[in-house]
Amino acid sequence: MINPNSLEIGKGWRQLVVSLDATLRSIDPDYQVLQIKEKFGGLRFYFRHSESLSQKLIDNMNKCVDVVEWMSENTCEWCGAPGEKRTVNHWVKTVCESCNR
Repeated sequence: MINPNSLEIGKGWRQLVVSLDATLRSIDPDYQVLQIKEKFGGLRFYFRHSESLSQKLIDNMNKCVDVVEWMSENTCEWCGAPGEKRTVNHWVKTVCESCNR
């Protein structure tokens, strides 16, 4: 299980990652998180599935990751409110209007 306080992403995305982890663990209890990061204003989640997993379950896991990565591009990385991609200090970030000030 992922400890949300250990993540090196904004607090606004932590619940997305915790929920994704729970979903992926329900599909493959032995999956491994390889990396979680922000890139170009979106969440990136890399993992390794168990070798014995069927292709259908692997595809389901990948779809879950795709959905959460898409959700992150519409969620403020800092507070979790609805957000949009903006340039913040020369970096592309997904933030809400309030956090952009």
